[in-house]
Amino acid sequence: MFRNSGLWLAATFLLAPALLWGQGFSGFLEATTPPPPKTYVEFDHYTAKVGEIVTLTVRVFPVTGWYLYSILVSPADGPEPTRIVTSTATHLAVGVLQETQPEWVEDEAFGVKLPVHRQAFVLTQRFKIAEGTKSGVQDWKGELHFQSCNQRICAPLQRLALTAPLEVDQDL
Repeated sequence: MFRNSGLWLAATFLLAPALLWGQGFSGFLEATTPPPPKTYVEFDHYTAKVGEIVTLTVRVFPVTGWYLYSILVSPADGPEPTRIVTSTATHLAVGVLQETQPEWVEDEAFGVKLPVHRQAFVLTQRFKIAEGTKSGVQDWKGELHFQSCNQRICAPLQRLALTAPLEVDQDL
């Protein structure tokens, strides 16, 4: 049928798998990292003075089908807890990070009951504006650290950059 048996072998062993791959096998190497959750970050005031305490609110919207672990999770249980890491020296954390009530689920990936967020949730952290902070817009910059799962697979720890503007006014 084929004049060149080498050509027939090449077509069979090289092209056939490529054709099969395009016919529904592309999900075989499914990505394990979901898109990051949508976030909305803001302070409870638009302006503040040095020494004043303001509250940062982070609204987090997990991707459908995925959940993020609560701030209450102990790393001893396996997953990484959700947390906020601040990278600006002008905003000093006061107290502990707070969150809306998580849902407790039997997590198949880790084999224990853990607090998670499947739906939108809110994180709040109070900050004091540091002494010596200059007047003007002083953006809070930080990261949301989180791990997400979908009851089948867990993504590794992820980091999402966050920013919230705050005007510091010495004359308030």
